[in-house]
Amino acid sequence: MPRHQPTPHTPLTGPLCLPSSPTCAQPLLQPLLALAMDRSVPTNCSMLLLRTANPAFGYPNSNKDWVAPLFLETLMPNDAKEIAGGPTLYARFRRALFEAPCVGVPGMVGDLDARTQWFDARLAAALDAGVRQVVVLAAGYDSTAYRHARAGVNYFELDLPAASAAKRALVDAVLPDAERHPRPAFIAADLATTPLAGALAGSGFDPSQPTFWLVQGLVYYLPAAAFGSMLASVRDLSAPASRLTFDFLRLSALSGARLTGGLEVMSLAVAMRGEPFLSAADDAPGAVQE
Repeated sequence: MPRHQPTPHTPLTGPLCLPSSPTCAQPLLQPLLALAMDRSVPTNCSMLLLRTANPAFGYPNSNKDWVAPLFLETLMPNDAKEIAGGPTLYARFRRALFEAPCVGVPGMVGDLDARTQWFDARLAAALDAGVRQVVVLAAGYDSTAYRHARAGVNYFELDLPAASAAKRALVDAVLPDAERHPRPAFIAADLATTPLAGALAGSGFDPSQPTFWLVQGLVYYLPAAAFGSMLASVRDLSAPASRLTFDFLRLSALSGARLTGGLEVMSLAVAMRGEPFLSAADDAPGAVQE
């Protein structure tokens, strides 16, 4: 990624969009989801549970995130018991319901499993190529820094102040040996009000060195303008040989141009929790280049 002089953070246009208005399926789905979901559970906790599902169910070629079950035991002990040592019948029923067409999100558990492995593989390749600093934006319950610790590699986890403090306490609880499991730099900042450069200032981050930027499970919760500003900020702080990885929702799906039943359910579910999807990206070659 070439390094540029800092420029004003103007929103990107073209490949980004806002979600479409509600579809005709939502009036039917909403009461069903209201009965099925626990709105008191934040979306990041639900994603943590789903990330542990394939390994717990003994599926072949599952992700190797050994920290996620430790996080789950502390944050959601009842759910952790349902899958520890082999899923209970109730856990199997919940999964079947979640994978059911029309009322669930078929394939999402597998997608999250594959997503974890995809990010892991790209980070490993970057570290093997000599990258020695990793920035995790909106770190949440991401466990990358603890699973991929290497001598000489510095990790930086950015999140909102309350979330960052909670993550630090969680890590201290489940991985108490800080010498064996080195800590990242926990950076508490609201990037809606604090520039990324300002948040990283004084943390040990070196913009003259190549950086691996990890942005997992974030961009679709950002307004399109904020997504563009994030990309501009990363660009301004990236030395040559830096790498940026992120996942996104397809424009054609979130805009309603293409029917995606599972996404319809998921979009409504996160919106009912007050965490709606706000943007998508066009992955057509021309849009990506733009």
